[in-house]
Amino acid sequence: MRTGPFFRIVTLTGIVQMVPKGSRYNSRMKLSPVLFLLAGFICVADIRAADLSRETILLQRTRVHMSQMLSNLPNYTCLQTIERSQRPAPNRKPKLLDIIRIEVALVNGRELFAWPGSGRFVDTEISDLVHGGAIGNGNFALHAKAVFQTNAPTFTWVGDVTRNGRRTWKWTFAVPQLHSGYTLRIGTAEAVVGYSGAIFIDPDTFDAVRLEVHADDIPPNLRILSASDAVEYTRVNIGGEPFLLPSLSELQMVDLEGGENLNRTKFSACRQYSGESTLVFDDPPPESPKAEPPRNVEAPAGLNLDLSLSTTVDLQGAAIGDPVTAVLNKALRLPDATVIPKGGLVHGRITTIHPAQMMRYSGVAVGLKLTEIESGNTHVRLNATLQDVLTANPAFLPRGPASRGLARERPENETIFGSIFFVRDYTRKLDRGLRMMWRTTPIQPEEQ
Repeated sequence: MRTGPFFRIVTLTGIVQMVPKGSRYNSRMKLSPVLFLLAGFICVADIRAADLSRETILLQRTRVHMSQMLSNLPNYTCLQTIERSQRPAPNRKPKLLDIIRIEVALVNGRELFAWPGSGRFVDTEISDLVHGGAIGNGNFALHAKAVFQTNAPTFTWVGDVTRNGRRTWKWTFAVPQLHSGYTLRIGTAEAVVGYSGAIFIDPDTFDAVRLEVHADDIPPNLRILSASDAVEYTRVNIGGEPFLLPSLSELQMVDLEGGENLNRTKFSACRQYSGESTLVFDDPPPESPKAEPPRNVEAPAGLNLDLSLSTTVDLQGAAIGDPVTAVLNKALRLPDATVIPKGGLVHGRITTIHPAQMMRYSGVAVGLKLTEIESGNTHVRLNATLQDVLTANPAFLPRGPASRGLARERPENETIFGSIFFVRDYTRKLDRGLRMMWRTTPIQPEEQ
């Protein structure tokens, strides 16, 4: 797990993923909430006969409470901000690689992902959206479901533990590989591993405060020494009711040479998720004009786009996934005679932002990807590459005539990472009005 050359975006030699597969959790291991609830009543009723220990009763009440909490969760979505850092060797200081923002939703027990502002959640693994580096899912809901709603873990009481000045109950647990749905992946190599960990419980509410998960018996071919995930929980209002949701998580991976990857994730802006729908109660008045239906087309390859940023991009606070909007400086004519007038909005997102070395200068690599042109009810899907950044500002590298042909000289796959240009490391923002020349390319099969 080593950082590649400065112009590479992939921070590891392969994609590393920690995936507690929901399909496995939901099949042979999942117990229904009703069974857990009944079990709780039976334990309380037969407490004297069974002579259960205090710790066993507390664990049973905790699991019943948490199972009910997880089963009653509404479909909801949160903004997930991931800070990814890397320590190339044990004696080196960790460096921030990038920051990623992505929407994550829990819908009918499944984790779905979308870029912020896109409104298009997809049932896919997070690595299909975030390419390169250490990434994982499960910290949103799947870890908790596996621990509290299956019969796979074996628990051991530890005792009263104070965390951050807060009294908690602590249990450790273990899940053997035979009953695990926990997958580690590097590139095309993957393995289902057993795992162990700990839960910290609030003794007053029986809410989970923290959940820790550590991979066990990792196969040598993955070349990972350790992999762990920890999730902190808090009560959040969703639809006017308080629910226990993750607030922070930390993913850590260490390779056989001691290189470390660390992802710190913060969840915010949580809200109830609902699919788009329209309710019509009355017929529209006869004089009301009917709205034209949306028209969706695709831009062919070979069109030249003269664009200017419509808003300022703050590079100090920007993250991968943040939306970017530009406007057309000139009208665009499509082969079917559709004309997108000057001023049409061009939507895209940041795909790359990280420190880089360009020639003799320290700088920042900034990647943008354009996805759609919007004008009235017409939406044009597109793929495009950056041809030139038209600016006399010396903060841009390379600049002037040297920047022409930038797309052809760069080795990154632009379908994944977008088009990249470089700015000096003191650059704070991309100014509104920054003019750029783009050229459309074929839409790739994975984007269809």
